[in-house]
Amino acid sequence: MAPYPLPESQLDRFLLRLRIGLSGSGQREGDPSETGTALRARPPAVLTGEEVLELQALVDRVVVDDSLVD
Repeated sequence: MAPYPLPESQLDRFLLRLRIGLSGSGQREGDPSETGTALRARPPAVLTGEEVLELQALVDRVVVDDSLVD
């Protein structure tokens, strides 16, 4: 929960609203300062570098009318 609620005029600036609660044991997981353990391994890659470049090229082909840009 945020320290204070946002004014209604600012609520439309966010695409997602995530609530992240505590784990079942009530402790935060993955906090090295509490556990003294090293950081966990990197998550697996979702896309390859080549796939990212293909998606970037696809975005470059999107046509946006000048009236929308203004």
